[in-house]
Amino acid sequence: MRQVWIGLSLGLSALVGCSSAPDPWGQETTSPRIVASFPPLASWARSILGDKGSVKTLCTTNGPHHHQFQIKDGQLLRRTDLFLMNGLTLDDHFAGKLAKGHGGPNMRTLNLGQFLPEDLVLESPHNHDEAEVAHPGHEHHHGEKDPHYWLGVPQSAFCIREIAKELSEMDPPNAKGFKDRAEGLVQEIMALKKSLPDRLKDKTDRKVITMHESMAYFAQSFGIKVVDVIQAGPGDEPSSPRLSKLVERCKKVGIKTIIVEPQYPKTTAAQWLLGELKKSGLDARLIEIDPMETCEDPAGPDAKWFVRILGNNLDRLVEGLP
Repeated sequence: MRQVWIGLSLGLSALVGCSSAPDPWGQETTSPRIVASFPPLASWARSILGDKGSVKTLCTTNGPHHHQFQIKDGQLLRRTDLFLMNGLTLDDHFAGKLAKGHGGPNMRTLNLGQFLPEDLVLESPHNHDEAEVAHPGHEHHHGEKDPHYWLGVPQSAFCIREIAKELSEMDPPNAKGFKDRAEGLVQEIMALKKSLPDRLKDKTDRKVITMHESMAYFAQSFGIKVVDVIQAGPGDEPSSPRLSKLVERCKKVGIKTIIVEPQYPKTTAAQWLLGELKKSGLDARLIEIDPMETCEDPAGPDAKWFVRILGNNLDRLVEGLP
């Protein structure tokens, strides 16, 4: 596979270098020009930049788990000043390889997850035995560290400030504006967190089952407990034995809430599990929480997208918990 990738990279590099395809940046000359691997990083960057630069996003309607290298991605990086990546394996299969061979000579790369302090990084929560039995060698398995840190409040705040710090080094005259806007964004996120305890004070049961292993940071930040997950990997339906075990565990623990994601169907395993729990006398319900791995707009998220989606998620949590 390594030889295949090397050959493919060389071929694509040649195409990127020789192609007469239009420059993805068009006539855009405003710097800094930022490319983010997926939507949360792009929204943070847009918010911090204000009107001082441009941001493009590699993954929009197709999230980082499923994004595949495209020639236009390599073309985009040729004129990019800063490439923002997850840094904890989520986007390595495309962004990591792009960063190594397709950026311009002055492109800076910020692998945000690699800068997170150890006390802010959670261990990857997968059930390795189940995942390997159901999906040997599954491509969506992450490393030992959970890469979904953007769903945690202190983790998001740290990364937002890191982006502002990087931009300040790149563009010192605008450093104060970057830092002020970053702090404003952090305060908006903190305000959502601070408002939640009062909104949840009458919620007596905060145990949940989630679709896949993306909600640990969210759960930690917002006071819910993830008991188990339905899918071994994003979009992968569980095996029948796995579903049977999950039903028994839910009955034993008394699970009444299943968190589903808009990116994946709700009519298969989650809906079946809901039906089984209702048959057992549990007044279960589905709550849709967006893990923010995709963006409906192919042009990418705007500056307010992250706070808007997070706020919507918290509204649904408050409305849906028993």
